[in-house]
This record gives sequence, C-alpha cells and structure tokens, in this order.
Amino acid sequence: MKIAPPSPAAITAGITEISARRGFVVAATEKQTSAQEFVTYDSDMLAVLRNAELLAEYKFPVLILGESGTGKELLARVLHGNRNTIASISARMKLDLFYAINCSGIPETLFESLLFGHKSGSFTGAEGDELGLLRAAHNGTAFLDEVGDLPPSQQTKLLRVIQTGRVRPVGDTTEYPINCRFVFATNKDLKAMSLKGTFREDLYYRISTFVLRTKPLRDRECDVKPIAARIAQRHKLTPLDDSMSIPPAAYNRGNVRSLENWMLRRELLGLSDDEALIDL
Repeated sequence: MKIAPPSPAAITAGITEISARRGFVVAATEKQTSAQEFVTYDSDMLAVLRNAELLAEYKFPVLILGESGTGKELLARVLHGNRNTIASISARMKLDLFYAINCSGIPETLFESLLFGHKSGSFTGAEGDELGLLRAAHNGTAFLDEVGDLPPSQQTKLLRVIQTGRVRPVGDTTEYPINCRFVFATNKDLKAMSLKGTFREDLYYRISTFVLRTKPLRDRECDVKPIAARIAQRHKLTPLDDSMSIPPAAYNRGNVRSLENWMLRRELLGLSDDEALIDL
C-alpha cells in the first residue's frame, strides 16, 4: 500500500510542537542556500564547496567534520539548497524543507518520539499524534548536528532507520517510508571513537559515505576580513576599515561565532579591541 506523504499543515503542526520542547534545538526552513553565501577565498574550502555542489545532486549521506563555528550547518544548507534531483517534487508539493536538530540536547527518553513521531496516548504526555522529524523532512533534508554525542541506544535506532528507510512512530504498529537526504555533522573524531567502541562502527560507515571537512579560521586567514564584513552587514554594524587589524584571539578558538561576539561587543558596548576579547 502506498502511503501518502504528510501534508504541509501536518508538517507545520508537528514542528511547532517539537520546537516548543526545551533542551534541544529544532529548526525548519524553506530557505535555499547557495555556495556563494559561504564566504571563503581559501583554496581548500573552495574545493569543499565544489564537492558539496556535486554531492547535492545525489541522495547519499554526507558527514561534515569541523570545529564549532566553521560553517558546518551552512555547508549542509548548500547541500540542501542545490539539490536539483527533487526540484520537481518540491515545486509541486512544497515540501522541500531543511530540518536541523542538535543531537547533543535530545533527552534519551524523547529521542524516538522526536525523530520518529508518536501516537496519541502512547506515553504520559502524548496528547496528540506527532509526525516526527524524519517524516516531516519528506523530500527535504534532515540535518543531525553533533551526531557524535548520541548515546549507544540512540545510535542503534538511528542506524536501523538509515538502513531500512522506514520509521515506526512510538505506539504505532505501522512503519512509514521516509525519503529525505541525511546530512550529519560533528566536531568529534568519529573514526577514532568507532575504534574505541564509543561510536558504532557500522553507523559510522553508514553516515560517512562522503565526508566534507571545514577548516578553522586560524588556518584560513584570507577569510577573516571578508567574513567580518559579512557579519557587519548582517548586524548593520559600522563597516570595517580595510587597514584595521583583527586580533587572532577573536577567532582562534570559537571561529566565526567568537569573531561575531567580539565585533558586537566592540561596537554595541563601545569596548576596546582588548576589552572585547575578555571571556571570549
């Protein structure tokens, strides 16, 4: 029996309920991101972007590795935004959504409900049916950030879904097909973790069909000022003077996020360059 994909109204209702929970972040958007929005002049990162554009034509899982603040989610959005293989489907059904979730904050007891959905009354507090993140992302992209923080029991459940392409909501007896692009990201060394037994080796090989790596800003100095200019534009800050020197401490550890914090403190609080670095 062919099971119809969820309606846009069901997706909206499901994601509203999911987002209302505390302790983790779920976001859904129809925004398309092009490679031009990823600011870089670094040759290695330009090669990564070219590979992302190539991979966007296929449905294979992609694992993005890199430090926090180096653009992993933006790169995932490039994969999603250029996915021409489902363009005709999404144009007809308006379901080409990008769903992002931070795996490090999912309570273990809510993992299945959040990703796979649940039936009303299946557990205390389940007052209505919930679609689940993976069914909501039908014909779109499910971006699972910080996948390296998933505990073993959740790794096992995620592996089965990737292998079978089907989910069974909590309290339901029916399995539903899913058709979404999986993109994973982490700042951890999953291969080393798999060798130590802290991350399932079979799951690692399932999600790492293709691997993209983002470089930290300290290794791509040519991008610091262009990214700072983009931050200034986004927050309507005073444009940076070309002769201005940005201290490496502003981005050495937190990359783009700490650079953004430094710029905001410096302008909005009127702090000196050094004062804006405190507690960064």
